[in-house]
Amino acid sequence: MIVPKPPDLPAQAIRNARTSPEGNVIQDLSPRHQPLLRARIQAGNESLQHEISFQLLFDADLFSRRLVEAGNRDPAARPAASLPEDERRLSLRPTRQVDYADKAIENWAAKVGLKDRAAEEGEIDYAYRVFQAIVSACQYEYRNEQDRAASHVATVGRSDCGGLCNLFVALLRVHGIPARTLAGRWAFSARPGQRMGEVEYFQEHIKAEFFAQGVGWIPIDLSSAVLYEGPSERSRYFGNDPGNFVTIHLDGELTFDTIYFGNKTVNLFQKASYWVTGLGSLAGVVISENWLIL
Repeated sequence: MIVPKPPDLPAQAIRNARTSPEGNVIQDLSPRHQPLLRARIQAGNESLQHEISFQLLFDADLFSRRLVEAGNRDPAARPAASLPEDERRLSLRPTRQVDYADKAIENWAAKVGLKDRAAEEGEIDYAYRVFQAIVSACQYEYRNEQDRAASHVATVGRSDCGGLCNLFVALLRVHGIPARTLAGRWAFSARPGQRMGEVEYFQEHIKAEFFAQGVGWIPIDLSSAVLYEGPSERSRYFGNDPGNFVTIHLDGELTFDTIYFGNKTVNLFQKASYWVTGLGSLAGVVISENWLIL
């Protein structure tokens, strides 16, 4: 059983995180080397040969964030540090999901007036233009299995929270603005029977954020702006985080060693993955899931 260990970020401080049965901390093999918890469970008794219960348990402090003009800044707020070079590099790189070198990205950017960034245009001003372009031009569409790569989203003009965030991040990275996706869940317990399309919904969501020098990481919620608000109200999802979201991991494409089955890569890793070896069959396996906030 493998599950990400939630990271410390500007919007959250993880007091402790563990799994039951207990897992060891390993690092994923992607360039980010994010922490994972891996538990090896031996079916040493009759009950474990038929059923395994696995939990990720953590305590976290969540923080709200709001972008304000410099003149309205809280005097008690700490000045933002510059972005460390290693994080800047990771937040500017192309990936298979953030494939900003693809011609489809350039074509879409030109179509919506985003191809060029003026020399004097700051990170926040350009990011706001990208935000407005995406929520105005793209539609929300959720399917359990879909291509969420930025180039595909630019081509078809629709996606879910993950795909819309990939497009946002791609457009910022190509212009030298560090950006990343935040994969996690809303900090509300799952509601019995709730569904998203054809699958059960356990508060999974993807957000994004970008780094502005002298300000810090600025939160974005693209799909909420597309889904829930009219044009005049969409700005509330730019630079505003109520502190009601838990990030499980950054970006996508986490790669890890499954021991018996080699290295595997997962794009969205918001719940545990498992691999089984031994005698018997997984035919007819039933998976039950829950997300509980106390």
